[in-house]
Amino acid sequence: MTPGPRHVPPLEAACGGRGVQKAFSIENRRFGRYLRSVRESRRLSLDAVEEMSTGYPERITKSHLSRIENGQAVPTFPRMFALSEIYGVPVSSMAERFEIDLKHGMLSATIQGKSREEAEEEARKARRAGHYREAVGLYEYLMDRCAEQATLETLLGWRLRRAYCLLGLERYSAAKEEFEYLLNNKELSQIQRVQALECLARCCRRTGRFTIALMAIEQARKESRELDDLPSGTAITLFSVHGEVLSALGRADEACSVFDEAFTALEGASESFNLAHLRISHSSALIQADRLDEAKRALERVLSANKDRGFDRLDAIALANLGLISFKQNQLENTEAYCIRSNQIARPHEYISVVFQNCFYLWRVSEARNDRAGVVSNEKTLKTLLRRVGDSEEAEIFRAHLSGVKA
Repeated sequence: MTPGPRHVPPLEAACGGRGVQKAFSIENRRFGRYLRSVRESRRLSLDAVEEMSTGYPERITKSHLSRIENGQAVPTFPRMFALSEIYGVPVSSMAERFEIDLKHGMLSATIQGKSREEAEEEARKARRAGHYREAVGLYEYLMDRCAEQATLETLLGWRLRRAYCLLGLERYSAAKEEFEYLLNNKELSQIQRVQALECLARCCRRTGRFTIALMAIEQARKESRELDDLPSGTAITLFSVHGEVLSALGRADEACSVFDEAFTALEGASESFNLAHLRISHSSALIQADRLDEAKRALERVLSANKDRGFDRLDAIALANLGLISFKQNQLENTEAYCIRSNQIARPHEYISVVFQNCFYLWRVSEARNDRAGVVSNEKTLKTLLRRVGDSEEAEIFRAHLSGVKA
């Protein structure tokens, strides 16, 4: 998998029109290599794919498929759909891969020339900050340019972190495909398996596959007990995702019990990125259980501990949840202030679910104030983002609104 870019100036300004053309040519070859690897893993020849594509809206000739695989052409969507059917790969996953690969060329020119150490450190900082597009590009650079100096465990670690960033970008199909690939790799270390299972559970939770998510969590817990020294960060994330899945299932009290268990086990632990994530997940369960004042205190603690640490995504989520709490407490001015502050962080980094939640409550505030312009503006944003967000209470209510059903 390869990344989409963060917002950067046009590449023409950085390296000229030829640089753009070259960058996208490289990414076309990258996507073509991916398609070839999928075809070969299915033991299909070019002739076989051509024959199997008969009957689809756009037939795929072996010569055209060869050109696609060599980066000399790109598939139309009807041809991509045909390939997804023939190869048994979800078209959403293939389309996400195609989009990410094309966008990678816009970022790659800004990465060239970095040493392995520089790229690793920048990737770590970008991942912690929630700048996932930049982080994915850096991990791709490491895998492309530094593979010869790295051990297999290191290479798999880079790929695992890249997949985690795809999850952060809400490219759930592409991320799920990556985690499943990694879990099928016999060279994955035991700790990497636990981390991949935890991330797969997050993916499944986001796409409504709760049974699979719980199975993945249970397997991760089982395998983690076999480790002599489980990193505290991994232990924290296992608690987080377990609580998140229970919350998504509407079992808020059980989720709160899981979080209470986590804080007891982690008593005395210093504030960290993973612990901040745990507190935010806990706050969501507390909100669901209508323990709003407790949730507010947890979120304020996160924002205080995160000050000047650059954890942009966590700050955006914490502010968004404070906006949600304020709305439930009928504090419209506070709702507006928190949601606007959250969007100032979330919009530039395309934290789609966070922006959707903020705009939903800004929409509700505008309705309460009879602010017609605000209602129309936020409705427009919500309609644009609706197809890109997973299941949530806000999305369900807005879909019901669009269909004329009273929520």
